[in-house]
Formats: sequence, C-alpha cells, structure tokens
Amino acid sequence: MRILSISGQNIASLAQPFSVDFTTEPLAGAGLFAITGETGAGKSSILDAMCLALYGDAPRLAGGAATDEVPDPSGDAIKARDSRAILRRGAAQGWAEVRFTARDGQDYIARWQARRARDKADGRLQNVSRSLSRAADGQPLANQLSAVNEMIVTLSGFSYEEFHRTVLLAQGDFDAFLRADTNDRAGLLEKVTGTGLYRDVSIRIYEGHDAARQAHDALIQQRAGYRLLSDEDRTAMEAENVDLTEAHESGITAAKALQAQLDLHTRHTAALRQLTLAEAAEEQAIADHTSAAPERGHLMRIDRAAPLRAPWLAVQTSETRLAAANIALVGARSLAAEATTKTATARQQSDRAEAEFTAREAEFKAFGPIRDQAAALDQQILSAATEVAAAEGQATRAAQEASALHVALTTLQTEEANHRTTLTETETALASLSADVGLADIWGQVRAQIADHATAREALTASEGEAAKHTEKLARLAQELATLTAQDQTDRTTEADLARQSAELATAISAVETAHPARRAGDLAALSSALADMIRAGADHAAASTDLANARASGEAATTLLATAQGDATRATDDLARAEAQVPVALLIDEAFPVVGIMPSG
Repeated sequence: MRILSISGQNIASLAQPFSVDFTTEPLAGAGLFAITGETGAGKSSILDAMCLALYGDAPRLAGGAATDEVPDPSGDAIKARDSRAILRRGAAQGWAEVRFTARDGQDYIARWQARRARDKADGRLQNVSRSLSRAADGQPLANQLSAVNEMIVTLSGFSYEEFHRTVLLAQGDFDAFLRADTNDRAGLLEKVTGTGLYRDVSIRIYEGHDAARQAHDALIQQRAGYRLLSDEDRTAMEAENVDLTEAHESGITAAKALQAQLDLHTRHTAALRQLTLAEAAEEQAIADHTSAAPERGHLMRIDRAAPLRAPWLAVQTSETRLAAANIALVGARSLAAEATTKTATARQQSDRAEAEFTAREAEFKAFGPIRDQAAALDQQILSAATEVAAAEGQATRAAQEASALHVALTTLQTEEANHRTTLTETETALASLSADVGLADIWGQVRAQIADHATAREALTASEGEAAKHTEKLARLAQELATLTAQDQTDRTTEADLARQSAELATAISAVETAHPARRAGDLAALSSALADMIRAGADHAAASTDLANARASGEAATTLLATAQGDATRATDDLARAEAQVPVALLIDEAFPVVGIMPSG
C-alpha cells in the first residue's frame, strides 16, 4: 500500500481546505521528510485526516474511555471516541480524502465526511458518510461504513489497529510498539517488512520435519516387535516345513485320484442317461412304424404306378393339343375364305387402277413437250419481269429529269419576262437621249455584240423548243407507264382466275384419289401441278411477250430521251449564261440604232 495524497477541510485545527500530494515535487523526490511546526499547527491533524478517510477513526480519539462524553455546540453530548468529535469547532461540515495505491496495483480514493443539520454551526450532527471509488474512472465501489471498512482492509492488508501500530505511530505511540509482547511485535513487523512468506516457509519445514520424525519413530517401534529365532527353533521349523511339503504333495496326489474317479462316475451317469433316452426313442420309432403301415402300402402302389405317369401325361397333352388344332383349323378356313374374297376384290380394283394409271400416264407423256415449252416460257417471263423493272426505273429517272428541265424552263421564262421589262425601261430611257451619241468609234465592238445577241436569242428560242419537246415526251412516257400499270393489273386478274381453276382441278383430283389406291396419289398430284402450270403459262405467254416488247421500246426511248435531255440542258445553261451577260447592252443598242439605218461615218 502507498499513500498518494491526503486532503481535507475543518479537521481539528485545520480550518481551510488542504491537500498534500506525494506524487509531485518537492515531496515526490524527497525520500525521507518530516512534518514540523508549532504546537497546534495541525501536524497530527494531517495524520488524523488520513486515518479518518481510510478507517473512519483517528489516534487522538483513543485517549478517552468508551463511556466518556463530551459536549457539542448543538447542545447534545456525544461519545469521546465518536469520529464526529474531530470536526472543528464552529464548522458546519468537514471532510477527509485519501488517494492510495492498493496491493493490486490500482489507485483508489477513500472519503470521510461529517456535517451538521441545515449546514449550521450549531445544528445537530448527522450520521457520518463514507465512500470508496476507483481513481481511474470514478466508479463507486462501496458507500456503507462496514462495506468500506472491509474493502479497505482487503486492499491495504491492514486493519485499523495494525495500520495504527505499524504504518502510523502517533505521538507517544512508539514506546507502546516497543513495549508490545513478542508475538504482537513479530506479527506487526512481518506485515511492515513483508517477511510473512518466510514465516510460512519455516512453518512448512517444521511440519515436514515433525512428520518425518513421527514416521521414523513408528518404524523403530515396528522393528522392536520382531525377535530372532534360535538354531533349535529354526531347525524344528525347517523339519516342520519339510513334513508339511510332503503332506501337501500327498494331498495333491490323492486329490487327483479322487478327481479321476469323480470324472468316471460323471461319465457313467451321462451314459446311463443317454441309454435311457435311446431306449425311449426306439420304442417311439417302433410305434410310429406300426402306425405307418397303411401309408407304406399306398406308397408301394404309387411306386408301382410311377413308370406309367409319363405316358399318361403325354396322352393328356396330345388330346389338349388336338382340340386346339381343330379350333385353329376352323378359324384358318374362315380366314382363307375371307382372304380369297378380298383378293378377288383387290385384284379387280388393281386392274381398274392399272387401266386408269395407264391412261393417265399416256396423257402425262403427251404433255411432255408442252411442259418443256412452259419451262422455257417461265424463264422468258422472269427475264421480261426483270427488264420491265429496269425500264420502270429508267422511266422514273427520266420523269424526274424532265421535271427538273421543266423547272429550269419556267425559270428561263421568268427571267425572259424580267429582261423584257428591263428592255422596255431601257427604250424609254433611250428615247430621252440625244440622237448624236458618239458610238461611231466603237461600232465594230457594238456590231459584234449585236451578232452575239442574235445568236443568244436563237439559242434561247431553240431551248424553248427543246423544252417543249421534252415536256411532250414526258407526257407520252407517263401515258405508257399508265398503260403498263393497267396491263399489270390485267395480268394479276388473269393469275387469280388461273389460281381458281387450279383449285377446282385440285378438287377433282381429290375425288380421283378417293376412288384410286393411295400409291397413285403422288403421280396424280404431280400431274395436277403440271396441268396448272401449263394453263398459267399459256395464258401469260402472250401478255408477257407484249409487255417485253413494250418495255424494251420504252427503255430504249427513255435512254435516248435522257441523253438528249441532259445534252440540251447543258447547252441551254451555257447559252442562258451568255444571254444574261449580253442581252441588256445589245437590246439597248439595237433599239437605239437599227442595223439597216446606221452606217459608220468616214
């Protein structure tokens, strides 16, 4: 146990709060130090505060008798040994607190507190309150007087008397320690110096030595109880031992003979019991043999009949098989009659089917050249359809280009109208000009521009004519396209009619299949398909040939028109550009100076 700090207030002569910390300087490194001061300064009060906080008692309270009383400011009398008597006069409350390290290595805080009623100096003293808590986390461990005392004794290892007489020797108590008896002083010194371990070791050594001494004494006593034999006694005992050994061997031999006789008697008894059982079994067997005489006679008859059993079973089996064969014969004859009838019927049906098949096969062979022609026509139809599709695409593109040319022609016509308006405005302006404009010096250039203007006008006229032709051709191509569309609708209608006729033919073929064997169904289906193909091919051939010729002509015309239109469009664009550049000045000069009436002077 180690005291870390002592603090308190209103303990005996110490009125103000005080605290003595042994873990800080200068006390932490002082080692040995003394508490000094004048009488009444409070030296013993510090030690009293420590004892109060730990044990709730103080050395100064042990001076009076247990029955002595002292007056209290409240008017009541209290016992002289009451710990509340240490409260300073005129104080309403006081307390003492000690922080210490216990034997388990942890720090604890023990607190003692006394107070008066209503915190008045003349109030009645209240019960003392004590507490013990852990310093690390402030966890309360006990708050009752007896519980706190028990835990302090456990943690410190000292009771109050031991603590008072060893750790704390108050004034005048050192001589009491010296006057204590040996046992008390030894116990106190052991606790102070920690030599109790050596006392325990010495006790265990003493106890072990005492136990060993007692065992040695017991062995000595046992040895004293044994006595040595004399030579005569030893010889007599040896002779007795020999006699006993011989008697023991004789007894063993007699026991073996008796055991052999006993075994013989046991075997004899067992043999008699077996003989009795055998005689009883013999008698029972004779009785059973006598009673089984009828069964033996029956068995003898069975043995004599055994060779005849196989022929009898063979006869029975033959009769059963004969009856079954008769029944099967009747059924077979009935089935043969039915089979003969069915065979005749089948033969008739087969003959009719064979005749019909021969006729159909002849018809089918007759259609062979037609089928080959139809296949060729199908190929031509496919080629014609492809060419029609290509012609339609070219016609569509030609229509788009003709539409573009028509738009360009409309633009040219609009610009021509604008140019005519400009020409009118120019003529009006020239009318107001003087007739003697000096153009004689540039007459050659003007004449060339007039010629270019005439050429441009002719090109414009030609472009207008070509545009009209293109428009007419576009209308004609549109009409041809409408004709092709109508023809395609007619072909679709014809195809629907052929599909209906094919369905009717399929119905008729189904009726034929019902009247003919199933093996002809594949041939009839193929024949029906071929007939339908030939009918459809004959109907489509003429229309396809016409469409093919028309499509080829239309495609060629559309190609030619497309090339012509593209060349005309290019030339018209170039001529228009030149006309736009030359028309304003040329028109102005042409109107101002007619070619036939002006001649250059000089």
